[in-house]
Amino acid sequence: RRYPASSQTPTRLVHIDWPNKKIRVLESVGSNPQYVTLSYRWGVSRSAYKLTAETKVKLTSESGESMDRLPKTIQDACFACYRLGYRHLWVDRLCIMQDCKEDWARESSKMSQVYRNSVCTISASCAADEDRGLFTDRSHFNFQPFHIRIKTSQTESQESLVIMPDNQHEGHPSGMLGYLANRGWVFQERLLSKRTVYFGKEQVFWECSELQANESWPCGQSRPLGELYELELGTPYHQHYVPPRMAFGSAAAWKISTMCSSICGIQRLLLHLLHWRGQGHGAKNYRSTSARVARNGDPWPRIVADYTERIFTFEDDKLPGLSGLATDFNNNHRNSQDKYYAGLWKSTIIQDLCWQVVRQGSKYSRTRQTKLPSKYRAPSWSWASVDSKIQYERGVQRKAVFLVDYKDICLSYASNDRHGAICDGWIQLSGFLKPVIVSLYDDKRKALLYGPKREKLDLFYNAYADFDVEDPADETQVFCLPMIQPDNDNEVYFQFLLPRGTSKHPQPTQKLLGLAKEGPQEIQRVGLGSGLIKDETAFAKWLSQSPKQDIVIR
Repeated sequence: RRYPASSQTPTRLVHIDWPNKKIRVLESVGSNPQYVTLSYRWGVSRSAYKLTAETKVKLTSESGESMDRLPKTIQDACFACYRLGYRHLWVDRLCIMQDCKEDWARESSKMSQVYRNSVCTISASCAADEDRGLFTDRSHFNFQPFHIRIKTSQTESQESLVIMPDNQHEGHPSGMLGYLANRGWVFQERLLSKRTVYFGKEQVFWECSELQANESWPCGQSRPLGELYELELGTPYHQHYVPPRMAFGSAAAWKISTMCSSICGIQRLLLHLLHWRGQGHGAKNYRSTSARVARNGDPWPRIVADYTERIFTFEDDKLPGLSGLATDFNNNHRNSQDKYYAGLWKSTIIQDLCWQVVRQGSKYSRTRQTKLPSKYRAPSWSWASVDSKIQYERGVQRKAVFLVDYKDICLSYASNDRHGAICDGWIQLSGFLKPVIVSLYDDKRKALLYGPKREKLDLFYNAYADFDVEDPADETQVFCLPMIQPDNDNEVYFQFLLPRGTSKHPQPTQKLLGLAKEGPQEIQRVGLGSGLIKDETAFAKWLSQSPKQDIVIR
């Protein structure tokens, strides 16, 4: 499929002079350059070659820099890009100033355009870091089909059985995503790319908006390699795929067979590389790449659930690592007037506030594996304020009665990127703020709620409490803020909160944002709860005993 050209161009690109083993960083690349992007995993080495104020002089000079100075993965990516017929590569460590916070913030905010407008992304899924390279020694028995002749006792005829390697789980070290499966930045790089070639440990994989394939199944998977999101209904990533067929003798399939053979013994690249490179003219039904995520209703809760499982080398990257996808999502899947606030959307702000930390383990013995960042990263009401997998209960996502009113929101940003890092922020709501004492039981999952004078609140058949970081000590009073009651349901969701400064959430280094008006109480979120209401009348009476008030959650 051919995609329309874009006027958006990266600030810098790496020009590849493979015959002379040279690279040069271009800061003026003209209009609509064709370039390839690289997705890979950084290592812990601080000395690996990158673009800094010191190296910029050599990298941008007419003579360029020797390719030997680059980490092995970057060298191999240059080779793959060159053999695919392209001379320009975008790679973060050479196209973003790594010692300039302003340049890093500006360029990282452009990720949506950088990856969406590249002709293809090379994914170094076999490489544990930037020094491992794209090409590995491997056995063709791990991916090549073979025939077995079978003669049964019932008949004289022989049957031919073709044995194919089983599809490997995409997150396995030998699978499609390999070492990149749990990396934070790779999440949006994968979703934003039009096409991706994965150099796995055992074989090469292909992925685009229409198809997943590999060397074992060059015409398409017999089943999808994996699902982009852990959908409870098991909806496959691709609704339709080309049935597999044996095409190993096809000239059309393997014209581009020698690209990597001299290095690692790869004898075939995917049919789709050829089809895209040489025959992708006259494509029809153009749609944005990000249509891949626009399925099964609002995909944002699933995006958050998947993204928050990922690991970052630097904890400050939590919001910037999703900035490109959030920008793309804002432009293509939300009303253009919608606003993005630290991982949440204004149009669904009440539902988005009802995120929940996922506990690990069995149904009967589950443990919380949550930690807080060492310094302020987001307001307590944002899922980005904690390091844990996040989920949204189904009840939160259905049509519901809101028990709070949204009043105002204010954020201070670390840069001009309104989808990026946050320095300070608050949200103002109006709701029924109820002081309660929470008593946990049944592996600290279920809860009994008491009033401030220890009177039992006989409001719920069952109540549940999931505190974000740690459970409160016995007899600790917290605030309960009812948030949502799903339509035609007797369940209610509520936040648990504490006065600002009494929770363990890191505070901003300086309070950058005052309030629009003085008066509302400042509090911080510490958890989410839910309960099955016994008596609607009694519940309504309990709420009415405390009239709605304005509150500010920091």
